[in-house]
Amino acid sequence: MRWASGHSDWMNWVKAASAAGARGATVRAAEDLAAIEPWLAQRDGPLVVDAKITPDFCAEWLEEALR
Repeated sequence: MRWASGHSDWMNWVKAASAAGARGATVRAAEDLAAIEPWLAQRDGPLVVDAKITPDFCAEWLEEALR
């Protein structure tokens, strides 16, 4: 696992969502948001979006929480 310094796929959130009875989608670019359109049309249960952002980004609240 890497925090804010590199990309890591140690957890598959889409598989975890499926195991819990939810839908899941991995988003790495804006185009990937098309994968949630079927869910938006139905909204028939929970949706987990694994949003992959740049590994150089760390939210201020997270930096503060990890101090």
